[in-house]
Amino acid sequence: MKRGSCFAHRIVFAGKALAALVLAGAPALAQSRSAEPMPTTRPSQTVFIQPDYGGYPGQFPGGFQGRFVAGGVAVRAVAPEDVAQQVTCVLQIDADPVASPYGGGGIDARTVASILHSTPVVEGAVKKVLGDQAAAAKLQDWLVVNAVPTAQRFLELEVIVLKGEQAAGVAPGTASKLLPALCERAEAALRQSADAQRQQAQHRREKVEQDIAAVRQRLADVREKQRKYRAATASISQFGDARYAGNNLRNQRQQYEQQLAGYRSRLKSIEPSSSPLVAEWRGVVELRQKQLDELKEQASAGKASADAVAAQERKVAEARSQLEAARRTAGAEADSRRGRAGEVASLESQIEQAESQLKNVNEQLAKIEDPKVTEMVEELPELQNEENRVRAELTEAMSRADQLRRAGDAGGDVSIRMLDGKAGGQ
Repeated sequence: MKRGSCFAHRIVFAGKALAALVLAGAPALAQSRSAEPMPTTRPSQTVFIQPDYGGYPGQFPGGFQGRFVAGGVAVRAVAPEDVAQQVTCVLQIDADPVASPYGGGGIDARTVASILHSTPVVEGAVKKVLGDQAAAAKLQDWLVVNAVPTAQRFLELEVIVLKGEQAAGVAPGTASKLLPALCERAEAALRQSADAQRQQAQHRREKVEQDIAAVRQRLADVREKQRKYRAATASISQFGDARYAGNNLRNQRQQYEQQLAGYRSRLKSIEPSSSPLVAEWRGVVELRQKQLDELKEQASAGKASADAVAAQERKVAEARSQLEAARRTAGAEADSRRGRAGEVASLESQIEQAESQLKNVNEQLAKIEDPKVTEMVEELPELQNEENRVRAELTEAMSRADQLRRAGDAGGDVSIRMLDGKAGGQ
């Protein structure tokens, strides 16, 4: 006996047992209704919603045949006497990890069961099998499709063709033909869903890539501004607060000025005092000697007195004395310089270095007193914080883009396999 028939027999038996218990426990009620006709068992007339016990058809038989829930999926039970054709099979769902429940895609047996129950899938399968020869009556009046999940990736599919005028024109074997047609339609619906997910992921990925480009531009702008500010405040930003930097630079300027004054005073004390040059006194001696010679000629001619000649001779002697003194002084200066040449060179180097440092401090002090530079120094920490925030946004956007890329590249291939026991899955 087929499995669907067993389910139907169990339901009918349970219904009879329940009726017997009701009649035995309430005879008065039974007698009052004995003249009334028994309710029909046609599936189109009686509908019973059984609570969800997580079972399958026949596992929890009710008092009436009809529609009940198995594992959260609606199942329609049919009495054996109403069955004209009945076939069942077990389906296996194969999906890529990203489209499976383990990857968050939501493609499982429960989803496939819902799709197999959907009107577009059922009507599409009937149209493919029967075409224009389909019964004119409503599908639910002559066709029952039950899909019950049995595991995460497996479900049982049952197709029943009912007896009656509504099924007129339905050829034998129609139920067997509807099984693969339903599987094809359901598989197409699942692939349609997977394609829609890929398209949505691609759309979201394009949006995220636009966000990444915008964030990258923001990061480039912040870094460019930082480089500009750091170049303008390189000599003063190390002090942090502009007021503190100004006080520090003023103290440095005072120290360099004091050092420079000390170096110059020491250099002046060890350098010899300047004296008339030997060449100058030599010229004085030559000039006075020439004047003396002219006076002697005039004295010989009686035009100059002896006192004038004597006076000029004293001037020549004085000039010669000064020339000798200049020569001695020049020799002493040379000896002194040779003895202190090392200290003089060191002091001159220190003076040059102090002057350079003092110039640099004055330039920095002029910058830090500029309001624009002060604003740059104060804004640099905020620019660093802004860079950190933008970098975090960029990392988060790139992570989302990578997730969407993996979802679009890996997901989408979904198939439904009818397990028929043939070798090689044929």
